[in-house]
Amino acid sequence: MQRFLLLLVVLGAIFGLPSLSFADEPNLVRDFSQASPNGEFLFVLLANDTIDSYNQAGSVLHNESLRQSYPQSGLYRNDGSNTPLWTVDWNANEVIVSSDGHSLVRWGPFPVAGRFDEVALEFYRDGRLLRSYRVEDLVREPSSLPETVSHYLWLKTSNYDDTIGQLSLETETGEQYRFDLQSGAIVEASGRFADMDLVRIALLVLVISGFFVVLLKRR
Repeated sequence: MQRFLLLLVVLGAIFGLPSLSFADEPNLVRDFSQASPNGEFLFVLLANDTIDSYNQAGSVLHNESLRQSYPQSGLYRNDGSNTPLWTVDWNANEVIVSSDGHSLVRWGPFPVAGRFDEVALEFYRDGRLLRSYRVEDLVREPSSLPETVSHYLWLKTSNYDDTIGQLSLETETGEQYRFDLQSGAIVEASGRFADMDLVRIALLVLVISGFFVVLLKRR
């Protein structure tokens, strides 16, 4: 969706279409629900009007049906129960819920241009934050990310494998990561960021090795 918005903005800039300016306006936070892959659990988000990175406009699109059925944001059994298993008090635009009902990924907001310290994604366990990753944690050269009029895009693709509880993603600049949902830890990394770290390690090893070689020769 964000890539489509970027295309609209580019076309608007080329052809001078003022009607396309809406594509880069702040997102309105909304009420929504997200079922787990096995359908046993339902995460419900009842948005609040607090102005933050997720709710830049300070407005909320209410879903009255959700608000009448569920008392607060959190995870519920997907059987009509309105007693939460755990709750949260934040806004979100999109989440991933595991089939065991314990793990959740909250994707970061549509980030404002130049703010590379914005949250990219966060991992929660029973409503408690485990790990948080910023865009600059995952993208080595964030200034090279594609931009809209006032925002930028960092996520190229993502895939959640519920059978092993892992999330894979690729950034717009080629970094690839695999995360464990239970811990929020990175279990595999490759691409520009990871490759550069390997290069640094290799250079460090060479420098240390050379240092010891010089010492041995002096003896």
